[in-house]
Amino acid sequence: MMNMLKQSLLPVIRVVSIVGIIIVATTNCSLSGPDPSASVLYRDGIVEVKSAGSDTWTPYVEGAVIAEGDELRTYAEGSVELELPDGSVLLIGPNSHVVIHEMGMVEVTRKGATRLELVFGRIRALVAARPEGPDYFQVETENVTIGVRGTDFGVTHDKEAQRTDLICLDGRLAVESREKEAKRMEPVLVAANEGISVITGVLPGSPKTLTNDVMDRFQREMSLNSERAKRLLKKGGKNLEEGGEKVVDGIEEGVERVGEEATDGAKALKSGGEKVIKGIKGVFE
Repeated sequence: MMNMLKQSLLPVIRVVSIVGIIIVATTNCSLSGPDPSASVLYRDGIVEVKSAGSDTWTPYVEGAVIAEGDELRTYAEGSVELELPDGSVLLIGPNSHVVIHEMGMVEVTRKGATRLELVFGRIRALVAARPEGPDYFQVETENVTIGVRGTDFGVTHDKEAQRTDLICLDGRLAVESREKEAKRMEPVLVAANEGISVITGVLPGSPKTLTNDVMDRFQREMSLNSERAKRLLKKGGKNLEEGGEKVVDGIEEGVERVGEEATDGAKALKSGGEKVIKGIKGVFE
C-alpha cells in the first residue's frame, strides 16, 4: 500500500520540484548583482547625497558610489555626472534634486532597468539604444513619466511653476502625462530636435521643432565633461556619419543608373549629403 502511494505521488513531486526551480531561476534573473550602483565620472562644485532610508544630507566623498534609493542634490555652481549600471551617463545640473529609485541590469535580457525622479532642476542623459518595446529607462517628474528609447535628451522641472520642459537632442522620447484624464491616452512621441512643455493640470500637446539656438544653448549649459560621455557622443556622431555615407552611396547609384540624364536636383542632393558628412566629421574629430 505504501509503495503504491509513493508511486502515485511521484508525478506531483516532480511537478512541484520543477515549479520551484522555475521560481528560483526567475527570481535570480531579475537584476544583476545584489546592490546595483552608479559611479561618479565628474563632479564640480557642491554635491550632496542622502542615502536610502536616511534623513541626512552629507557632502559627496570622492570615490563613494551611488546606490539604488539614494538622492542627490546640487547647488548653484554644482553638477555631477554618473555612469549607471547599463552604461548610460546621467548629468545632474546646478540647483537640482534627483532620486534614483531603480537602476540595474536584467540578466536574461541584458537590458537596463532604470527609474529616476527629477524633483526639481535639470538633467541630461545619454542612454544606449533599446529595441522597440517597454521603456527600461524612465524619468519621472510630478506631472510626466518619460520613457527613453535610446537617446540624448534633457529634462528641466520647475517645481514652483509645476512645469516640465523636455528637449530631445537625438533618438526618441515617449511622454506620458500623470493626469487622471490621460490614463487612456497614447504617449506623446518626441523625436530628435523636438521639445515639449507640460504643465500640471493641462494635458500635453504636440511637440515643437526646436531652433538651433535653443539646442546649442542647452548643450552649452549642460555640457558633458567625462571621457565616457564623450565616447558615447562620438559613437553617435560616427553612426550619423555612416548613415550619411549610405545616403550618398544610394544617390551615386541612382545617378549612375540614369547616366547622362541625371538631374541637377540629384547632383545637388549628393553634394549636400557630402557636406553633411564633412560637417559631422568636423564636430566629432
